[in-house]
Amino acid sequence: MRILASCLCAGLALLLISGCDDNDPDHKPAPGKGALFINNTTASDIQVFINSERFETVQDFDDRAYDLPPGVYRLILDEQGGDRTYRDDIDIIEGRLTVLDVAIEPFDDNFDVEVFFRTP
Repeated sequence: MRILASCLCAGLALLLISGCDDNDPDHKPAPGKGALFINNTTASDIQVFINSERFETVQDFDDRAYDLPPGVYRLILDEQGGDRTYRDDIDIIEGRLTVLDVAIEPFDDNFDVEVFFRTP
């Protein structure tokens, strides 16, 4: 019992030190640009393609921002080592974040993606 209590206390302390992911991106785009912010809530790494160009992968349970000039872009998300995908056109607005919360639904070959805009 004492070991269980110690483990729970250590886990709680680690959570408090590292902070909780509140899905509140604080990235500020470079001047004259907007940003695509991908929040990966899955256990899979996601490969990112913007206008057919490969960008840095978003690791599992992580997030990543990509500064881009304002405009409309073709986005493809591809599960590394898996079958899930997502593709759509996205808008990048100067000084704003285009946020994609990426999740999965069991037995579905596509990512479940929520898109919204935020001013950092």
